[in-house]
Amino acid sequence: MSSDRELQPKDLIGTWRLQSWQMLSGSENAVHHPYGEDAEGLLIYSAAGLVSATISRRERALWQGKPGDADLADAFKSYLHYLARFSLSQSVVTHAVIMASAPHMVGHAHSRTIEVLSPDRLRYTGVDNPGSPAQRTHIFIWQRVPDSH
Repeated sequence: MSSDRELQPKDLIGTWRLQSWQMLSGSENAVHHPYGEDAEGLLIYSAAGLVSATISRRERALWQGKPGDADLADAFKSYLHYLARFSLSQSVVTHAVIMASAPHMVGHAHSRTIEVLSPDRLRYTGVDNPGSPAQRTHIFIWQRVPDSH
């Protein structure tokens, strides 16, 4: 894949590891790292048109015995996963969520503009709640994971 040609769905097929996730919010574009500056995650795109997305805080507490309500809440707040159908139009990828750890995501689509930084490195940028006081811009950097076969 090169930055001088239009992306094709086949360019996304495979596994991508999260390098960074920044969220900009407010009129000053304050920078936040929702799961910490060292968050980890994977995007796995399949030839069948599905994508599995997982992002979590790197250091998550291990449970000692049966988890209580606070343990369960912390686990939920530190981990996100969804399965979606993906489509690509020019440089915009859309994930139409069909299953998710956060039920409110199901049935919604998330679109991100892709910038090719190198053949194995992509920047995804997307805006939630555009034009509202709750507007947030997400910037993800993804690095392709080499095939092990």
